[in-house]
Formats: sequence, C-alpha cells, structure tokens
Amino acid sequence: MISAQAQRGQLRAAVVRALKAYGIRSVLKSKIKGNNQSVTGNLLRSISSSKYLSSVRVQSNVDKQTGIISNVSITVAPPWGKYGQKLDSDLGSPLLAQGQMLPDRGVIRAWMDRKGIFYDAEVKVKVKAKNTGKEYTYVYNGNNSSARNMIAYNIQQDIIQNNRLRTRYPYSFELEKELSKVFNVAITNWFEVIGVNLLFDLDIEIASRI
Repeated sequence: MISAQAQRGQLRAAVVRALKAYGIRSVLKSKIKGNNQSVTGNLLRSISSSKYLSSVRVQSNVDKQTGIISNVSITVAPPWGKYGQKLDSDLGSPLLAQGQMLPDRGVIRAWMDRKGIFYDAEVKVKVKAKNTGKEYTYVYNGNNSSARNMIAYNIQQDIIQNNRLRTRYPYSFELEKELSKVFNVAITNWFEVIGVNLLFDLDIEIASRI
C-alpha cells in the first residue's frame, strides 16, 4: 500500500478533476446572474481565474491497521474574490470582513440606474437645520435624479456602517451541498481503483478566500 501522503496526493488529483468537470466557474456565474446580480469587473476577472485549483486541500486520518486514509476533509475556495464573498450570506458577514468596505457612490448610482431601483417610488428626506434644530421634510419623485442620488448615498452609508451588503444569497451553502455529491462520487471511484471498499466520512468546506 502506498503511503498516506501519496494517497492524499492521488485523491486530491481526483478531486481537482471532479471540480473541473463540475465547472464551478460557470456554476457561480449562473447562480449570481440567477439572482439578478451582475458578473462584471473584478468579480468576472476573479471567477475567470484558475487560482482556486491551487486552493484545494485534502486532509484525512489514517487507519493504523490498514494504512488507508479515512475521514476525508476537502476545502475549496471558490474563484469569486473579495467582492464575490460579500454576496454570500455566510462569508459576507461583518464578522468575517477582512477590511472596511468603502463603496463608490457613483458605482451604486450606476447600479441603481441599471436595475431600475426606486424609479416608481417617492422618497422622503428629513433634514435638520444645525442653527435652529428645526426639521424639514422634502419629497422627491423616484424619477428625480436628486432622489436617486440621495438613495445611493443612503445605500453607501449603510454598507459602510454595517460593513456588509444587505442583498446576499446562500451561495457557499448551495456549493457545499452540490460539491459534497460530486466529491463523494470521485472519492468512491478512487477507493475502488486502489481495491478498497469501505465507508468514509466526508466533510466539505467552502473557504473564505484563496
């Protein structure tokens, strides 16, 4: 029987082949676009990168009697970069933030225009005068450029204060479920190739970054 290190190396190669066949880059693009989110700029460049393949880690225990690895743990960092992680329900949490988000208001405004956000709504803005303390209320129609600028500002401040995006989806959760099935097949096939038929525990983790 080959060494445990060699077994892990062979198994990792099988996992990488399975990951390529799964097409995680296409899957990510499809999932993100399916939620009406844009795959452009840095996010597109990150997803198009192949760096994620070097992030695949395979860990396991070794049965002392047989010398065969067991309890396999696989870690994969999806190719979505820092911005992509912010779109995820779990990895986009402020607790996992690597730094302060400072979004550009012009980018937010362009995003609003592209998606048609608040075009049919009225916007009320309350302003308090510093010298008198009196509060004034202004009402803008949603089609008004000043209203959209104000909304973009409020979104920008919300992101900065909370250090997260409000609109997030469970991408990592979905990927873990799908990859668990893919890797289970790959591992089972690999064990059959080396002539071993045994039950094993498999743990899949979506890492926070490459």
